[in-house]
Amino acid sequence: MSSLSPETHHRRAGLARSLLLAFLPVLLGLILVAGVAGGVASLQVGEARALEQLTLVAALKQDEIVHWLGERERDLAVLASEPELQAHAARLLDPASEAGDRLAAYSGLGIRLNSFLEKKLSFAELFLLSASDARTVVSTDVLEEGLTHPGAGYFREGLEGPYLGTPEFDPRLNVPTILVARPLTGPGGELLGVLAGRVNLADLSVLMLQWEGLGETGETYLVDTSLRAVTRPRFGTAGQQVASDGVRHAVVEQTSGSARYASYRQVEVFGIYRWIPELQVGLLAEKSVQEALASRTGVLLALAAVSLLGAGLGTVVAVRASRRISRPLTHLTEVALDMAAGDLSQRSNLRRRDEIGALSNAFDAMAGQLQDLIGTLEDRVAERTRALERRAIQLATAADVGRAAASILELDTLCREVVALVRERFDYYYAGLFLLDQAGEYAVLQAGTGEAGRAMQARGHKLQVGGVSMVGSACEQRQARIARNIPGRKDESEVSEEDEDLLRFDNPLLPDTRSEAALPLIVGDRLLGALDVQSRRPFDLGEEEIVILRLVADLVAVAVDNARKFSEEAALLEATSPLYRASRRLATALTVDEIVGDILASVSETEADGCAVARLYAPHGGQVEAAAFLGVWDRRGEPPFPTGESIPVGQLPLPVGLVTTFWAVDDVTADPGLTPAVQNYSERFGSRALVNVPLRAGGQIAGFVLISRYAPGPFSAVSLRLYETVVEQAAVALERARLLEETQRQAWREHAVRDIADKITLSLDLDTVLETTLEEVGRLVGASGGYVELGASEDAPNGHEL
Repeated sequence: MSSLSPETHHRRAGLARSLLLAFLPVLLGLILVAGVAGGVASLQVGEARALEQLTLVAALKQDEIVHWLGERERDLAVLASEPELQAHAARLLDPASEAGDRLAAYSGLGIRLNSFLEKKLSFAELFLLSASDARTVVSTDVLEEGLTHPGAGYFREGLEGPYLGTPEFDPRLNVPTILVARPLTGPGGELLGVLAGRVNLADLSVLMLQWEGLGETGETYLVDTSLRAVTRPRFGTAGQQVASDGVRHAVVEQTSGSARYASYRQVEVFGIYRWIPELQVGLLAEKSVQEALASRTGVLLALAAVSLLGAGLGTVVAVRASRRISRPLTHLTEVALDMAAGDLSQRSNLRRRDEIGALSNAFDAMAGQLQDLIGTLEDRVAERTRALERRAIQLATAADVGRAAASILELDTLCREVVALVRERFDYYYAGLFLLDQAGEYAVLQAGTGEAGRAMQARGHKLQVGGVSMVGSACEQRQARIARNIPGRKDESEVSEEDEDLLRFDNPLLPDTRSEAALPLIVGDRLLGALDVQSRRPFDLGEEEIVILRLVADLVAVAVDNARKFSEEAALLEATSPLYRASRRLATALTVDEIVGDILASVSETEADGCAVARLYAPHGGQVEAAAFLGVWDRRGEPPFPTGESIPVGQLPLPVGLVTTFWAVDDVTADPGLTPAVQNYSERFGSRALVNVPLRAGGQIAGFVLISRYAPGPFSAVSLRLYETVVEQAAVALERARLLEETQRQAWREHAVRDIADKITLSLDLDTVLETTLEEVGRLVGASGGYVELGASEDAPNGHEL
């Protein structure tokens, strides 16, 4: 460590950077908060001022619109009050007037209306409607004369008083217009008709296009209920469709307010919207956000400059302070990282009397302890990892044997597959499978591995039960026989004390055997044979390995028994199709749900109308306390029992004494052996004939299968035989499923342990080892935390907590 490598410089920079980051947040945080707060306040003030300005403009425009419309209504009122106009209208509308008088009155009215129209340019048309028939008697547009408008609102409401319509687009004038009307009376006050005028809103557009105080992008315009621009927008034309959130609020929702939204030009604007009920239009005053907030740019730049200056000064102060602290720690950091890289001989050797010196001394002491611990830990971890890997392979082999046992029904093929798997996966010298002959006197070799196995099988190799052999002794005593240290042929003195009493057949075809185990194959209380394994290594068959071999032997025993039964009853199964299908299904079923489903499916193919499969619970082999129905089938689709729920014995439909024996009832109502409660229960669900088949597993009553039929009468002999056979094979399948599940669960545990060991060996750092151990073990057992303590005294705790 005399010269500093680039990596060392990087480490120093990392430490200084970490210290720098501890100081900078305090200074920069305050500067940032102040700058952001000032910027936000500036933006808020700018937005508020823009909305306030637009509100004033909108209020002014609305007042001007109301004033302008009032002037148009007053113009029409002045015209309607003229005595000369009233006299002409009275003569024109009086049926008793002479034709000449009426013609003169018509001419006088036309001249007066056109004269008024020339002076009041805001009016596009003036016309008079008769009060009697709503007919246009005179109009500045002669094409309108003679037309009747009895249903028009301006006629009906104009008869009663002043009328102000809503803006509408006039296709003849190609501009928006609005109708105003009022009643016209004669010189004597009699109602003559309605005087109406069509007002051109072009003057109103001019009013709305006055943009004082709105800058370069501000505008005001009116929108009618069809979302058309009544007045020309600054950046559009009158009559065009306009759509925005402001238009929707003002016209559709008929509300007033302010908001920030995208305008009809898809430009972000601040907008004021108002609903003018007199005109049934919306008034909008808008200004682009960019222009409204442009004045705040200078303020934001000033705030940014001040913030940057403060940040620069704060950074300089923080850098100087971090360097003063980081330099004394640089050497200790380099030593720690070198040790983490694997060099456990490094020491800091700092001679200081402050806190850093105390840290250095504690670090050196810990490094010495860690160096001693790692020296022995590597060897132990490697040895344990090899053992875990081998055991995981063995458990996986047990699972493979279980799968092969569940799928192979031909006996010879099954035996060959089993011994090949055991020899290959367990790395044994030899594996052989013996089955008892018909008399039960000899264990005959059914399959063996290697040349020795084939040679022994060819000559019909067999060993006497109870004779001088490991296999014969295991069959006679029905327990595993193990020889862990068999002496070589040249040194008989190597035998261990625990193996002296074992009787073993010294096979000349297997001269290199140094350890051997024979395990009996037992199903229930029946002995089927034995599994024999031999190894070239002494003391190779430990207790854990024997446990796995016992599990393999149990799986093989169930598979052999199943294969034998399949072979013995093949002809009967072929003759009775339902029984054959049932056996095939149960032979491949691997779970309890599959087995229960196969029972129900088999019963449904017979004359039965219902079936229930139940499990009995007897804690610790005592009295039956409860039962649970694992599966229920009913031809009508109305199962009488709930599935999956535990039912006390007292609530079962049948007494425990009945469900543990086989019986058949032709007619529930007429059988004296059934209690009234059972009869009532059966009648309630329409069952007249019943069959009960107990489910036996391991020599014990594990449950029962209750079969029912709606019609009374005896069940056929074929059906009864089918029920018994199916339930018997189901019991074997259940035992197989239990053993397979146990094997898979054990394999999973071993795999998890091996994974933990692999992860531990990848690191030489004590903290990493402890953290990995706690995390993986916690995940395995579902714990939320853990604690490890290494050789700590009461005064100097040295634990590790996760």
